[in-house]
Amino acid sequence: MSVLRTELLALLLLLASGLCPAYRTGFDADACESLCPVPGCPTNTSAKDAGPKLSDRGFPLSGSFQFSPKMRRTTPFRVNMTSQLAVNALMVLFRDASDDSEARSPQGFFVDWSDSLKPVACEQGPPNALTNKDLSDKDHLWFTWMPPDTAEINVVLRGTFVVGNEYWYNVNVGGDFAVDEFPVSMEGCGDTKSCVTLSRTRAKCDKASRCDLSLTYALGSDNRSLEITMGGAAPVTGHYLALGFTDDPIMLKNANIFACTRTHDLATVQHFTLQDIDSTPVETNQVLEDPSFEQDGERIWCRFSTPVHVAGYDLSLPRHQVYLWGETNVTSQSIKIAPPYMVSKTPIKVGVPIYSRLTRNAATTRTASWIMALATALLARILVA
Repeated sequence: MSVLRTELLALLLLLASGLCPAYRTGFDADACESLCPVPGCPTNTSAKDAGPKLSDRGFPLSGSFQFSPKMRRTTPFRVNMTSQLAVNALMVLFRDASDDSEARSPQGFFVDWSDSLKPVACEQGPPNALTNKDLSDKDHLWFTWMPPDTAEINVVLRGTFVVGNEYWYNVNVGGDFAVDEFPVSMEGCGDTKSCVTLSRTRAKCDKASRCDLSLTYALGSDNRSLEITMGGAAPVTGHYLALGFTDDPIMLKNANIFACTRTHDLATVQHFTLQDIDSTPVETNQVLEDPSFEQDGERIWCRFSTPVHVAGYDLSLPRHQVYLWGETNVTSQSIKIAPPYMVSKTPIKVGVPIYSRLTRNAATTRTASWIMALATALLARILVA
């Protein structure tokens, strides 16, 4: 039997059973708030004998959904549904689980979906809900959804499902999802915390997958500690990303450097002091508190907290910031520092939130040799942070 004949037969059966023709081609944006397929739902008092009825049995598809093991910012979250019970019409969206109001706005947006579905733009937004294209039987479907870039991601997947002449209304399909803390959220940048994104090759660095370095930091509640998260491209074991503080933007004299380095199976964070760019960084025994590390493909992430006063250095004072990347010395396990790197043009006070987006358009790329860099001191890339 052809697909067209199967779909036509399903339509005739559903119309005969009383399914409201208004949803033959899916829910519209007016249903985003209520997720209601018929007038008078969920009690159906105004629908009388017309249309599908609210089911008096438990939701039969609760075990039919499979979710990615963890949500991650900037990475689509996949959901599959496979069931012996075919669905004819549906609408699904993600909502904030912590909001108890009736009219909760959809969260995030859908990136891709199976051919049997189509997007709905609730509240004139992006495609933040999905619905059916037609009334054909759907025993398998899938979609991917992009989480919102918020500090806390706490969402539930809710939906309404119509099967024949009965429906399940505003069902909690899934929740309590595990959420990865990386990539770090950019919410609050320049307001409650400082953020720096850096791209050495791109003209635009608007998400973690496009940035060579993403960095956030903020003073702790006691103003005695500095909480730092950094991550970015480090595809090979021994590659590192780093944030440094110095009073000398040219020679990096007496710099304090925090490096996030890729290890064989994870990452690690180290603290170094640097006499100047002509010397080798020296690792200290500084204890960095509450560390957390992760590998994400070719990217690494490190989160840690350091005292504001570290190795006789007061990080709370305005300092030039240095953004570095490179390789470690296999023999000494120290990081190797060489141009190009980026240095803030003016001193930055860590207690004053900033948001800097550094890209290839921000400065001329330096390609001269290390010896020439030392001789001219012009190859340290100085940028306004």
